[in-house]
Amino acid sequence: MAAPTVHDLPEGRDPAYYGSSSLDWNPYHPSTVRPLASVAEDIGRSLNYRVTVSSLDEEAPYRDGMQPPSRPEVLLVDRWALKDPARRARLAAFEADQPWASVVVPWNPHDQQSGAVEDALSRQLVTTMPSVMQSLPAAERAAARGVPSFEAFAQLLPQVVEAAAQQFLRHAKIYPPTGALLTERPRLAGPMGELTAAPPGASRPRGTGPSARVTPRTAVAFGAAEAADSFRGRNPAVARARARVTLVDDDPRTGNPVRLTVELVAESAHPWARPNVGPLLDVVAVPLSHADVSPASAPYNPGDTSSAEFRLTAVEPGRHRIRFTFVHHDTDVVLQQVETYVDVAGPWFETDEDIPAPWPARVGQERP
Repeated sequence: MAAPTVHDLPEGRDPAYYGSSSLDWNPYHPSTVRPLASVAEDIGRSLNYRVTVSSLDEEAPYRDGMQPPSRPEVLLVDRWALKDPARRARLAAFEADQPWASVVVPWNPHDQQSGAVEDALSRQLVTTMPSVMQSLPAAERAAARGVPSFEAFAQLLPQVVEAAAQQFLRHAKIYPPTGALLTERPRLAGPMGELTAAPPGASRPRGTGPSARVTPRTAVAFGAAEAADSFRGRNPAVARARARVTLVDDDPRTGNPVRLTVELVAESAHPWARPNVGPLLDVVAVPLSHADVSPASAPYNPGDTSSAEFRLTAVEPGRHRIRFTFVHHDTDVVLQQVETYVDVAGPWFETDEDIPAPWPARVGQERP
């Protein structure tokens, strides 16, 4: 994250968009109340990535640009950061060190101060980071030119994250296996391969190299993968567990928090239908419209009778979409994603027919 703080803002800049850290930056204020770093972290995690959010001000000095990347990186840039010569130099160093990184420039067209300097700061960003800004694919190029709304940010960031992951794979250092070359194509035994048949801690050969040991954490990961198949109904021999989202409060109105509960409903033959059997999950909530959902995530045990509870506070009337992601707590494996919507009325709406027509919703996706 490259953004100023309230302690070092450019002269005359409105502090309402900033906090004591760069990670407190909220470019879409007052439409949203959460810092953008927190929103980006939730979106990255919902895509089944381990996410680390940091300020460019706190990053270690960069290298010579010739070393391969150690992780995919996405840089969120506030153009106002270019007013600071030190941050401008860090952005240039970031580009020289990581020309494969992706850049997202959130921009609020309703911020009059930003509108007055948009052209000048846009040119300065291209001058500071020419390689990154001029050689991006279509989705990333759109994100680097300026993302004008929270909804557009929520739609574009998943595409940028996946593109950054692909760039990482193209440039990352590879570690080929040691030992003699294989002359035949390796094959897996059974539907999940040989590794799923061995108990935790058992040893088994891997290729022609030394024997490897499967740790309990690895075994849990395989169990989570099997649980994901069961969750999604990919294994017809196993009962299914389905997600249920319930609107607890009637008559949702702008500015008034409404409660939503999320739970899993398992068929009687499913192992999670029994108490204290299912694994601990994290339910991650990401709003896809001008609304705030709290908490950002909640722990949930499928075997308990209780459900995970969230509160939706809408800033504007209309149809608001929320994405809920079920994540295995111990392994960070994404088991399922579901999307729902809530029609929120404003104080001037007398009937449901007065609610504005919804903008097109994207069908919920599952990661394989």
